[in-house]
Amino acid sequence: MITIIQCGAHLNSFSPSPSYSCLVTAVKENNTNMILLMISHEDKTIFTRERKPANATFTIDSAFYYKNIAVVEALMEKQLITPNYGLKKYTYWKKPSQEILQYLISKGATNLNEQLKKQVKINQTFTDSQIQIIQSVCEVGAYSEEGLQYLEENRKLLESVINLIKKNKPNETKSIDNK
Repeated sequence: MITIIQCGAHLNSFSPSPSYSCLVTAVKENNTNMILLMISHEDKTIFTRERKPANATFTIDSAFYYKNIAVVEALMEKQLITPNYGLKKYTYWKKPSQEILQYLISKGATNLNEQLKKQVKINQTFTDSQIQIIQSVCEVGAYSEEGLQYLEENRKLLESVINLIKKNKPNETKSIDNK
């Protein structure tokens, strides 16, 4: 892998190189050792640009998608991501991991309430994974007045719909009589 890195396989490549496929393979297979080796050879300046290279973004995203705490820690230790950026990616991928969430908070993530508000607002209907990510953020103390109000309004709407459905439920006598 060191030879491949010397040939140009770096996270800071904006265009694919022949060695790019090695990085893609390592990331897709969630090969922690190879990814950590790549990260260890990176310069943090590539991650401070407004537009991150595709390789870097791919690697960062995969760390949160696969819930790979070792890669998240390496990205933080090399200062390739900030705690707030990490929390943004954590909520984006909706793959709850209390270990990663606690780690980001311990490293100084301060955008917990903002991410909670964003997650509640974007979800008009909630999937299981969206509920889990909101729960994980709330369990560590996030609070959003706007998010709470939104959920309260939706709860009232859902209760109304539930009552309508219950009202329309055929009773046992009707069901037997109709047969």
